[in-house]
Amino acid sequence: MSNQSERITEEEIIFVTNLRNTTELTWQEITEKFNKKFTNQRGFDGIKKIFYAYSEITEQPNFHINTIKENIRRKRASSKVAKESRSILDYMENREDILDAIKSVIKTVASHKFKVPKFKPQKSKNNMTLEIMFSDVHYGKKTSKVDVLEIRRRVQKMTRVVIDEINRESKSFNVHRIILSMIGDVIENADMHGKESVKGSEFGTSRQVFEAIQSIYLDVIVPLANTGLQIDVPAVTGNHDRFDVHKTYNNPGEENLTFVVYKTLELMAQRDGFKNVKFDIVNGVYAHTEIYGNTLVIEHGDEAKNLNRDTLNNMLSKRQTQIGKIVSFYRMGHWHEVTCYGQDKIIVNGSVPGQDSYAEIKGFSSEAIQVLNYYVETKNRPTCFFRSFPIYLDKI
Repeated sequence: MSNQSERITEEEIIFVTNLRNTTELTWQEITEKFNKKFTNQRGFDGIKKIFYAYSEITEQPNFHINTIKENIRRKRASSKVAKESRSILDYMENREDILDAIKSVIKTVASHKFKVPKFKPQKSKNNMTLEIMFSDVHYGKKTSKVDVLEIRRRVQKMTRVVIDEINRESKSFNVHRIILSMIGDVIENADMHGKESVKGSEFGTSRQVFEAIQSIYLDVIVPLANTGLQIDVPAVTGNHDRFDVHKTYNNPGEENLTFVVYKTLELMAQRDGFKNVKFDIVNGVYAHTEIYGNTLVIEHGDEAKNLNRDTLNNMLSKRQTQIGKIVSFYRMGHWHEVTCYGQDKIIVNGSVPGQDSYAEIKGFSSEAIQVLNYYVETKNRPTCFFRSFPIYLDKI
């Protein structure tokens, strides 16, 4: 412990512990109350350290809190044990930050009951479904051209374009359904690769989760749901959405930060009465849905070793065997470069931020594009796929 830590009084420890364990105050609110009460002023991180270093958390025995506290306090643990103890505490602190972020975004985005118009199809028109490939948004990413405000501006532009297309196509078709394919890498993640991730992030991971939930709900789901169309949201995770650099094969869809984002979005939509919004949050790495008798599969794409026709066709074939259906359309993100194979049977999405220094150094072409696909119910075409439209986000 530092000298400052040794000067922590018993009264301060009891004050912080009681507030955290008996109220729903955020760390910021606890910090403000602490500094009003005590002359020894402390910052946000200092308050959290008091709690995690000294509080008795008997409700979470799997973390071995008492042992960890003794290791840190007495400095008698070996370097390996001390490192493991610190990593567990850091993990707990990150989880607490994320819970605070969820509470904060729910407070920020106030409940509102929307009056959703009822869709009225015309018998003389064929049905049309629009699919938005929404991936690699990277909320929290910082480049010379992109910050969180610019990312939100681009996401808002994407939604405006989609609504314009709904209005345009409705003159000829019954546009009755939108598939919002959430294909992962929702956040940048400031914790994945140590200093490299910190340098590439505008702020920490918990704030990124907050910004993602707030933006996706207000900038995408609310305006789309208010069209009155059926909004189906198949949702998979990405590699940047993990808690750390290590990949898990144990229910990855649930053991990643996207689960927090997607479930919060789903609950907010239910809270606000959007009965036309249906989420499919999968535990695995891929999701599938039906469009006029054709099967659509989405997954992030980090399982692909490279970006070529044979690799992606092989992955499509495996998913086809797993779900027991012929896959007509296969969609992925991850590679940040719009790529199409086989009359748009396979489509790889772009990203929201576009080119960055990593892509530049590696020789990749990261494109600020999100793809919009159109499907029409018809018996005159091999499949229901109609056309694909790239939405250029970095253009005025």
